[in-house]
Amino acid sequence: MQSNVKAIAILVLCAAISGAIAGCGRRRAYVCRVDRIEDAELLELERGEVELTCGNRVVDVSWSQFRRQLNLDPGQYKRDLRSFDRQFRCIYEPRGRKELLCQRGRNGEFARLPFRDDD
Repeated sequence: MQSNVKAIAILVLCAAISGAIAGCGRRRAYVCRVDRIEDAELLELERGEVELTCGNRVVDVSWSQFRRQLNLDPGQYKRDLRSFDRQFRCIYEPRGRKELLCQRGRNGEFARLPFRDDD
């Protein structure tokens, strides 16, 4: 009886350890949502930025990136963030570069949009 309890305890311990090791290699990705569309500030060369929240990180992507990569003009959606948010989706992977993988619609190709951390 005591050997069965030890065997079960060892089996449970091994399962817990292997689960923890397997979890270490997983990549976590976050879907981003639009918080606001900002006009250009006085010293910015680009026209404005889109502020996105991806998990617990807030990032800024320039309007020009949306225009070039996704053929979307954020200025047209300044009063309707929900409509703008439905036009595309962006994914952020914390371990990657400072860029989002974004897709216009649901069937388009993914494009890489560089971002800056929100100031």
